Amino acid sequence: MGFAALYPSYIWRPMTAADLPIVKSLADIIHPAFPESEAVFANRLALHPDGCAVLDGDDGLRGMC
Repeated sequence: MGFAALYPSYIWRPMTAADLPIVKSLADIIHPAFPESEAVFANRLALHPDGCAVLDGDDGLRGMC
């Protein structure tokens, strides 16, 4: 059974500037050995918005790529 079947309320959507504080918090948890500032994520979003996505669900953001 795939991810979509297990978690139907989660969707990948384009990242927005409003997501940046949560993206930073997730990154701190996921990659604690590689800290990056919120400005780094803002720069990525500005340079290549089509390459920035977040996994969003009923209970908030759960991932990013």
